[in-house]
Amino acid sequence: MSQPPSPRQPAALRRAWPPIAAGAVLAAGLIAAALLDRPVFRAFHTTGARLDAPLWAALDVLGLPTFREPVVTHIFNAFGIFGLWLLVAIGYLVRDGVRYRWSNGRLVLLRAGAILLPALAAGLAGEALKVVIRRERPLEHAEYRFRPWGQDWFATSGLGLPSTHAAVAAAGAAALTRLHPRRRALWAAAALGCLVTRLQVDETGEIAHFLSDVYVGALLGWGAERLLNRRIRRQ
Repeated sequence: MSQPPSPRQPAALRRAWPPIAAGAVLAAGLIAAALLDRPVFRAFHTTGARLDAPLWAALDVLGLPTFREPVVTHIFNAFGIFGLWLLVAIGYLVRDGVRYRWSNGRLVLLRAGAILLPALAAGLAGEALKVVIRRERPLEHAEYRFRPWGQDWFATSGLGLPSTHAAVAAAGAAALTRLHPRRRALWAAAALGCLVTRLQVDETGEIAHFLSDVYVGALLGWGAERLLNRRIRRQ
C-alpha cells in the first residue's frame, strides 16, 4: 500500500515556491532584456537621447544655448563608482561615531560596512564575471561580440557583461533602502538614473552597454546586498 502524504510536504512546497517563482521572474526579465538589446541600442544611438536633455532645453530658454556639459549624466554616473560609496560609508562611520560617542563601536562599524561591503563585492564580482563571460560592449551595429580566450586575459576594458556601474549602483541603493526605507523612492531613482546613463551615447559617441549588461549588473548588485547584509544582521 502507498504511504499517505506527509503533512510536511505541503509546507515544504510552500517554502520552495517563492524562490522558484522569483527565479522564473528574473529569468524572464533576462530574456526580455536580451530581446530588447538591439531596439534599445538603436533608440539611444539614433536619437542621441541623454538625461541632460531637459537641463539643456531649460538653459536654452534662459539664453545659455552654448552650455552642453553632461552634468546630469555625471551626477547619476557617480552612483556607479565605488569611491562614492566609500565616502558615504566614511560619512556614516563619523556620524554614527559622534552620535553614539563610540560607546557601541561594533554597531557603528556594521552600519558603515552595510553600505561599503555590498558595493565592493558587487564591483569585484562584476569585474570577475566580465573576465569569464568576455562579451564586448556594443559597437556600431549592436552585434554580440566575444573577446577570444588568450587575448588580454585579465583586461576588462571594453567588456560589458555585466555592467559594474549598474552593479555598484544597485548594491549601494539597496543598502541605503535597508537603512532608510522611507526614502526608498529616492534611492531607486538614483540607481535607475545611473542605469540609464549606461545605455546612452557616451562622450566617445558609442553606447556604453547593452540593456542585458545593465540588467545583469543590477541583479548582481541587488543580490550582493541581500547576501551580505543578511550576514551582517546576524552579527
